[in-house]
Amino acid sequence: TWNSQSNENKFVGSFKSVFFISNLTGWISGSNGTIFKTVNGGINFIQQEKVTTKNLNSIRFISDQTGFAVGDSGIILKTINGGSNWQLQTTTTNKNLQSVFMLSADSAWISGLEGTILKTSTGGSSWIICNSTTTDHLFSIYISDNGIGSSSGRQIVRTTDFGNSWVVTLPTPPNYLLSLNFPSDSVGYAAGRFWSYKTVNQGSTWNRILGSSTGGQDFSSVYFTSENTGYMVGASGEIKTTNGGNNWFSVEDGYNNVLNSVFFSSALTGWAVGDDGLILKTTSGGLVSLNENHTITVNEYILNQNYPNPFNPTTKINFSIPTTRYTILKVYDVLGKEVQTLVNQKLAPGNYEVEFDGSDFSSGIYFYRLETEDYSVAKRMLLTK
Repeated sequence: TWNSQSNENKFVGSFKSVFFISNLTGWISGSNGTIFKTVNGGINFIQQEKVTTKNLNSIRFISDQTGFAVGDSGIILKTINGGSNWQLQTTTTNKNLQSVFMLSADSAWISGLEGTILKTSTGGSSWIICNSTTTDHLFSIYISDNGIGSSSGRQIVRTTDFGNSWVVTLPTPPNYLLSLNFPSDSVGYAAGRFWSYKTVNQGSTWNRILGSSTGGQDFSSVYFTSENTGYMVGASGEIKTTNGGNNWFSVEDGYNNVLNSVFFSSALTGWAVGDDGLILKTTSGGLVSLNENHTITVNEYILNQNYPNPFNPTTKINFSIPTTRYTILKVYDVLGKEVQTLVNQKLAPGNYEVEFDGSDFSSGIYFYRLETEDYSVAKRMLLTK
């Protein structure tokens, strides 16, 4: 499940990009030069120094101190103190910049409109304009440690020399590919409007995994936590795959806002941000059920003891419901304070399994409660670290 997080000053603009350096520390950038930061896993998001009114379309950090944010009209900002202060960088372009990627404190790449690709090897003190071989918009960029990378938009272009030169590898997708993500050097995914693609050979070739000749779904961001497990978000909502994009299923978040960016700081802890200041967090991989089974007849409500128990840091909770019901499964600390919502949606009859990740919580006794309109039961579990 996904839970809404609050931001200071009740920002209601559009969040464009989210990036976390750990499960606790992360940043969000958005419209009108807005940057927010959390150091406590989203309990609070604090607005950072504002040095521009331009939209900031992408934010990236290489450490908890050093990062870049890029945006409209060629804006490039850099921080070396975790975002407390941002310095405007000198650049020779006024094109809208859409994506920034870092390999080190010195090495970074930026992509933007009209085929713009910029590169720095000096920590941003100077930027080189690279020949992308295209004048089409480029919305996302990635470079691996060995210098092989891709940038996507109305085409996908590829480099094998750290961005010095580029060739087109996917010339005619039916619409813009707005986001790239490589969970490994070889395997990568491109999400977009109508069609989405996958590569298994470092971007040399791309194969369609979503969409059809008559149209498809509209996604603006993709993130994979492994070669097989990943997420896409956008105007069409949220979807997830656990088999490398062969099959996808919808993830309900309870909101109708358009989501613009998704990022996972660990296998289960992820963030999605979007329009109207929406910030969503999951600590269960975004889904209710991991082994969902509707083929076995269920005649009664069952909440099983979690396994393993005691646990560190993850444990599985199995439950069964006999009829379609709006179902809530929550975790509470020993004082009765709610610490996490694992399930909050209508479920069909069947058996379900959900994983609870206690990485962000202290050792101790916790309770998990299953509730529907006509049933409620709780059990105890022990987190040991």
